[in-house]
Amino acid sequence: MKKKMVAKCMVVAVCMAALLSGCGFKFGKFPTYFDDVTYKSLTDAKADVLFLYASFGEPVLDMDEINGVRLNIARLHEYEKGKGAANAATARQIGLIANAFADHVKNRMSKVAWTPFDMEDFKENIAEYFDIAIKTERSKNKKWKK
Repeated sequence: MKKKMVAKCMVVAVCMAALLSGCGFKFGKFPTYFDDVTYKSLTDAKADVLFLYASFGEPVLDMDEINGVRLNIARLHEYEKGKGAANAATARQIGLIANAFADHVKNRMSKVAWTPFDMEDFKENIAEYFDIAIKTERSKNKKWKK
């Protein structure tokens, strides 16, 4: 009698596992904190910042472009903070990007123009911040790659 009960429970457990697994495949992804929007926003913002830094070797700054990039980073940071504690690592990294960008703009505004060395140094620095944030976000999806 006990063996029949155990067998029935095992059948129910296997059926439930198959049902849940099938639902995960049917609806696309298993639950994860990876966010395609964040990943795309980070890669887009990285390109925007690097192109902006290339103009910092010129004597005249485009304040509209600087403010546009600053706004995009601020929006990205708020979006990440709003996703909660499970996303704290990415939000923290984007906060570091925002702080580094502000420091770099302040540095550039204190000079007539960046030297080629400054430009490469600051570009490498901010690119590394972005790369860490992108890797942090991408690592959340490691288990469920298609």
